[in-house]
Amino acid sequence: MIRNKKIICLTLAVLLALSTQVYAANPGPLTKIGRGVTNIVTCFGEYIYQIPRSVEQTPDYFSAAVVDVVRGTGFTIFRAVTGVYDVLTFPFPGANNYESIIKPDTVFDKLP
Repeated sequence: MIRNKKIICLTLAVLLALSTQVYAANPGPLTKIGRGVTNIVTCFGEYIYQIPRSVEQTPDYFSAAVVDVVRGTGFTIFRAVTGVYDVLTFPFPGANNYESIIKPDTVFDKLP
């Protein structure tokens, strides 16, 4: 029974992550809630996402590791808070008309 719950949860997480890609062409409430849930679930991916930037900005790998932890923690918190905001306000377009507050929209998207 527990194994089935894990499979269902994993399937839902993958579907929610893919939902931002489906509605990206026409942002609306579904895009906003999908992006919000994705950002909440995958916010810890910021640690991995910040590694190349940390290495580029520091002279050695030890400093890069320290910078990565600090930047990763900051961006993880920011992405999680942004996700909670998107989930709570998904029915309303707001000032940014369903667009994301943080760029890239999710940790799966690349910066332009």
